[in-house]
Amino acid sequence: MFPQFVDQILSETEAAEQAYYRLVLVVGSAGAGKTTVLKKVHQKIGAPMVNLNLILSKKLLEINISFSPARLPALMEDLINNQNADIMLLDNIELLFEPSLKQDPLRLLQRLSRNQTIVAAWNGKVENNILIYGTPDHPEYRYYSIEDLILMQLPDRQ
Repeated sequence: MFPQFVDQILSETEAAEQAYYRLVLVVGSAGAGKTTVLKKVHQKIGAPMVNLNLILSKKLLEINISFSPARLPALMEDLINNQNADIMLLDNIELLFEPSLKQDPLRLLQRLSRNQTIVAAWNGKVENNILIYGTPDHPEYRYYSIEDLILMQLPDRQ
């Protein structure tokens, strides 16, 4: 099942090189195989793969308690730039949705992808041309039009 998704992601990253935002979202529910697919892409092309929740939470713990959410984009930019790679794989991005960080996760990822291709695992779904994260009753709930987004949706595992 996964080899075709790996090839599709690689094809999408090539298309992303010509786009304003070089962002490819791998969309699927928990357990759909997003991490497995990203690991296979990593093995095939050697692109760095980062567990964003792990790295970002460590960095946030190192910062003074008076951390300003305005500093998060710069932290993310440093993380991306320090990898020194044309393609970056981001897994476990859920921390970006934490309400106290006051971020717009999609816009942040788009901004970071202006000069480098980013492939990010998005724990959610696409319905009626809307990219969804969370449920409407949850504080982390987000939804976006898929217009101008490059995404690949993984089917739910049976």
